[in-house]
Amino acid sequence: MILAVRISVNNHRGWIFVSAAILVATAAMFYYTPAVAGLIGGSLWAIFIVLPNFGNRRVNQLVAQQRFGQASKIARFISWLHPADGWRTQPEFLRALFMGQRGEIAEATAILNRYQSVKTTSGRLAVATIYQLDARWEDLLMWIQTIPESVLQQDFDLLLCYLRSLGETSDLNGLLAAWERYEPRLEKNPDIVTRNLVRMYVLAFCGQKEQVVTLFNTSLSAYSPVIKNFWLATTDQAQGYQIAAQELLLTIPENSDLRL
Repeated sequence: MILAVRISVNNHRGWIFVSAAILVATAAMFYYTPAVAGLIGGSLWAIFIVLPNFGNRRVNQLVAQQRFGQASKIARFISWLHPADGWRTQPEFLRALFMGQRGEIAEATAILNRYQSVKTTSGRLAVATIYQLDARWEDLLMWIQTIPESVLQQDFDLLLCYLRSLGETSDLNGLLAAWERYEPRLEKNPDIVTRNLVRMYVLAFCGQKEQVVTLFNTSLSAYSPVIKNFWLATTDQAQGYQIAAQELLLTIPENSDLRL
């Protein structure tokens, strides 16, 4: 699921504020020190806009490869340059994933417990991650069903958790109904990878292997072989090919992301 392979920040208000502040500062410098205004404005833009966005893409690449330790270090650096939009918590979330990957579940849960809340996006992400660390899909589904519809509509990560939990609990009718209901909202996500990832979940649980393979060969090609094999095995299971699924699952190392 998206939480297992990709860290995204849904709130962009911080970027808007930073961009506006840089433009105002640059305009003021053009008035007082026009000779260096362009240089300073460009430098501020590079440091506080370009560099964090580049770092964000690198974090997502590392997460896709399940290299959570390295991703956490880069995310911490980004949080110094851009502390808004949830980046304060991202390094700790990634550190928790790294610990979970090493089997340190108690330590990972302790980190996430500090952030869990139903009132914020990062808080809900923490709650969902705790459920996933223990593969408590039914509990996760029941918890999400207590979230107000207005909140769920605005939280992409939680929508993905909802669809995944429906698939994991074998409620395919519920999964397809939820996909039909929320697809227009999910399609508004500007990230094509995120859109195709959730599409892949639905296809995998429905046993559409050819379409899943196509996605992994195109827009989802950055994901690690572990993640690809897990979802291909899920597709085989949905088709009733248990032996083929088991062979793929045996290729997954024990230290893989426990939220697969």
